[in-house]
Amino acid sequence: MMERVRECKSCRTTVVEGIQDIDHELDDDKTVSEEVYQNRLDTCMECPSLAHGSTCKFSGCLVSFRAYLIEKKCPDPSGDRWS
Repeated sequence: MMERVRECKSCRTTVVEGIQDIDHELDDDKTVSEEVYQNRLDTCMECPSLAHGSTCKFSGCLVSFRAYLIEKKCPDPSGDRWS
C-alpha cells in the first residue's frame, strides 16, 4: 500500500502569489492595520500549534491570510492568543 504524502498548502505557488496580492483584493475595512497584522503573525510563529511554519492546526487556515482579516480571531480553544 502506498503512503499518502500530504502537501503543505502554503508551498503551492498559486497560494503564495494569492497571499502576496491580498492587500489589493480586500477593502481596508475588512483588514487589520500592518502593526496588528505583524503582531498576530509574530504570535502565530511562536505558537506550538503552527504546522509547517504556515498553517494553524486548529483552523486549518494559513496564518498569513487569517491574521490579515479583521473579523477573525485566534482559534486556539484554550483562548485567543491575539488578544
